[in-house]
Amino acid sequence: MKHHPFIHIVIPAYNEEALIQGSLTTLDNHLRDSRFPYPYDITVVSNGSTDSTDALVRALAQERPTIALQVITEKGKGRAVREGWKGAGDILAFMDADLSSDLRSFKNLIDAVVSGTAAVATGNRLGKNSHIVGRRFTRELASRAYNLLVRTVFQSPLADHQCGFKAIRRDAYVGIAPHLVSDSWFFDTELLILSLKNGYAVHAEDIHWNDHRKSKVSIISTSWEMLWAVLAFRDRISAMQQKPGIVGIILQVMKFLISGSAAALLNLGLFYVLFTLLQVHYLTAVVLTSIVTFIASFLLQKFWTFGTSGTRGRFGRQFGLYALSATATVFMNLFLIYVLVQQFHLPPLLGQFLSLAVIALLNFFIYKFIIFTR
Repeated sequence: MKHHPFIHIVIPAYNEEALIQGSLTTLDNHLRDSRFPYPYDITVVSNGSTDSTDALVRALAQERPTIALQVITEKGKGRAVREGWKGAGDILAFMDADLSSDLRSFKNLIDAVVSGTAAVATGNRLGKNSHIVGRRFTRELASRAYNLLVRTVFQSPLADHQCGFKAIRRDAYVGIAPHLVSDSWFFDTELLILSLKNGYAVHAEDIHWNDHRKSKVSIISTSWEMLWAVLAFRDRISAMQQKPGIVGIILQVMKFLISGSAAALLNLGLFYVLFTLLQVHYLTAVVLTSIVTFIASFLLQKFWTFGTSGTRGRFGRQFGLYALSATATVFMNLFLIYVLVQQFHLPPLLGQFLSLAVIALLNFFIYKFIIFTR
């Protein structure tokens, strides 16, 4: 990259009249006075604001040539950043309108990209040298749980995926932009995970972060939203990375068989614990183990074998179809073993083996093309 790349900074803003002029003045002054070595501009993308945010930014832009306003009618942080990043710039950056992240770390963020250390740089609020001020315990707990979930699901090496303080090389952004679909807060995670999956190095800069906002968002509802966003994104990642042709089918068949075997072992193990160790009545033990095994089998096939997630409504539909398929399997098993034993005079054990083999093959195609289809 050339020695003095141009830095295009986007600030998404929705009804920020109380702070936008102060934040822009602080940011512009900091970049002017801190010996920031790169040419830059700052674009506020007002996404659906209904207060005086737009007018305040326009007034400030007349005084400061480095500041500009872009207005879009629809809300959403991700949408605002993507629209703003359509402008010129060798390095694209964005930060939150309240400047929660310490601006002294911004140069480090840009330096990491300019030097070639990384194609993407992000603020890290959870590093050993990071410091958070003013955050409520419940929000801190939810944040850490969310980041643990993302690290586990996507095997991400990053500690913090949601910090609104990021920079990316333009060519790297162009490479992943077609796959960025989130219009909301999930854009941060989407950007980082897609960068990692496409082989771009990501630098995490430990920062000082001040929680200025007093959010009224429900932790419970937000947690559910986070969970479903992660699962839906995992679905998309899985679809993009799915191996084509016979190789992919063979891998799915192997996972299908392993999932079925794991469910059977769980059934036997749980029945042993309930009936033998806890001395639960055997019929009660059968019912309990059947329920647990059914749920475990559904989750294994859904999330591991076929790698689908989607919305809560889709989850319910898949669960209902899976239950219907399981019920049909019982009657099909009875019918097949009756035909094989009574009509073809096969030994019952062999008849059951062949019946289960036919059912397993049939179930694989039902799961793949009807229940867990993408």
